[in-house]
Amino acid sequence: MIECLKNEVNVVYINLDASPEDIRNRVLKQDLKMSKNLKKLTFIDGYSWLLNEVNENYHISHISNLNDLSVKIFNSVNKNIENRLILIFDSISSKSPNYS
Repeated sequence: MIECLKNEVNVVYINLDASPEDIRNRVLKQDLKMSKNLKKLTFIDGYSWLLNEVNENYHISHISNLNDLSVKIFNSVNKNIENRLILIFDSISSKSPNYS
């Protein structure tokens, strides 16, 4: 992801295991010069619903709402269709059926 951002590639990041803020902080911890490149990073937030703290443009209302997730993926990718793009899904293991 960091190499993509450095090379001006748009990144759509589907996060299910950590908050977008935590992920941004990890990126900046690895390379402080990345702050200007973070505008190329779009989140589809599948984590913050657990905390009732949704701050991203693209978010899902519940981990089990796969229709919502597919719409958000389509919309975020479609927004960047004219540019180079990488889609990161972190992590599919969170799609466990034991979420309530």
